[in-house]
Amino acid sequence: MLPERFKFIHPYIFLGALLLMAIALPFSLFLISLSQFILIANWILEGNYCNKLEIFISNKNAILISCIFLLLIPGIFYSDNIQEALKQAKINLPFVVLPFILSTSPHLKEKELLKIFLIYIGSVLAASIWCAFVGLPEWLNGKLSDIREISLFISHIRFSMMIAFAALLCIWLYKNSNLLINKYIKNILLIVFILLIAFLFILQSITGIGIFLFISIIYSSKYFLARFNVFRFTGFVLILLGISFFILKSANNSLKEYSTPKHPASEIIEVNTRNGNPYKHDCSVVENGNFVLAYLSEKEIKETWKKRSKISVDSLDGKGNPIYFTIIRYLNSKDLHKDEEGINQLTESDIRFIENGIANYNYTGFWGLKMRFYQLLWEFDFYKRGGDNGSGYTILMKKEFWKNTLAVIKEHPLIGVGTGDAKLATQEQYQKSNSWLEEKWQLTAHNYYLYVALITGIPGLLIFLISFFYPVFSNRNYSYFPLSVLVLIAAIAMFTEDLFTTQAGVSFVAYFYCLFLFSRSKEK
Repeated sequence: MLPERFKFIHPYIFLGALLLMAIALPFSLFLISLSQFILIANWILEGNYCNKLEIFISNKNAILISCIFLLLIPGIFYSDNIQEALKQAKINLPFVVLPFILSTSPHLKEKELLKIFLIYIGSVLAASIWCAFVGLPEWLNGKLSDIREISLFISHIRFSMMIAFAALLCIWLYKNSNLLINKYIKNILLIVFILLIAFLFILQSITGIGIFLFISIIYSSKYFLARFNVFRFTGFVLILLGISFFILKSANNSLKEYSTPKHPASEIIEVNTRNGNPYKHDCSVVENGNFVLAYLSEKEIKETWKKRSKISVDSLDGKGNPIYFTIIRYLNSKDLHKDEEGINQLTESDIRFIENGIANYNYTGFWGLKMRFYQLLWEFDFYKRGGDNGSGYTILMKKEFWKNTLAVIKEHPLIGVGTGDAKLATQEQYQKSNSWLEEKWQLTAHNYYLYVALITGIPGLLIFLISFFYPVFSNRNYSYFPLSVLVLIAAIAMFTEDLFTTQAGVSFVAYFYCLFLFSRSKEK
């Protein structure tokens, strides 16, 4: 413990560590860990352990949040893969470290909490700008296989969650009259909000965009209904209907543009290429309004491709798919014939995109949801045509993940397969079910609710649900906007991701959840 004359420094160290973690969340896993070590060291040096322990034990919400970590401990002892079990326990340590320390430390002042909000928003904005200036040029030059790879520091899904949360915080801080924010800062927050949403759409994470839109609609509805009058309500309904009409109209137009042939098959009259080689015309598959397998000269593609690329036409592209078919789809998307002339019209960037596994020119932009929408349309079309291998296709793979995970849960409903054996158990099930998924895509649930049931059993899932959701409902904690938004973000993300199997996901949720529950002063 520090001498009495130095104890005044503890609150500053405490706040400094919290600020460091807010800065680190979108940037550095190392700094996230370092900030928690500082919190632990500061807590130890403060002393007064017996009193702190009593405070922790008497705090039901702190105990419940800690159970998210403690739930993983029994499964370590019946796991075959002890190393993976210990790794998952280590990743989830913030769920016991942060509630223990924050619930036994003094509350932050309102201005200190505001400082954390602003620092976090600034850090997310800085990470977004960095990714835009460094990652986007790499993408546009064909050096990346997916635009979401421009998320340089952490997974694009975790980053998109952080962006959505930061953007919603901007609006809340702008509207919250209780917080002492001058007009200058409020105007900056609006600009930051616009920049964050712009980057969120550039990043094209369906999870992040869906979370932002869903929560925005919920709280906009709540806001207008709470201030109900005929004119406001009518205006809100008209705006909502207008937005819905625009989205549906755009989706319908894109669908027609994608799936409706620009010219009927009867207008295909060219028999030979300019070099005199015969074309093959198969009109069974349409993409981007063109027949994918029409105007196809396999001979010319193979002869010309080797002049443009070092990758053999008979090998695989960067995503593990046959590059020959990637070439055909890419040419088709640019409305080019699949022959020597078509390949020679491709730019060097086009060649790199094809080599990296980009099969459609429309996937290569940097703005809008049209790219992702086209990718999903291809997936559905592939499935509808009876495609027997959807490896690499998001929706088809998730369906296969969930089916096989549920099969394992049915075999181990009470205690699950153990904290470290999720991957092993699901891979065995993939083999047993003769899954069409390629081995590299045979992943775990991609749904954290199913993941918890898989490793701890159905009783374990019930404990997790109570531990995670009860604190937000106790003492009407849900009335605090940042807390309710955070829990909504996590709850939605857990449907499509194994959220708490990564340090970034655990740290983001545990940090803000515990900050709002235990460090926020309830005084007005």
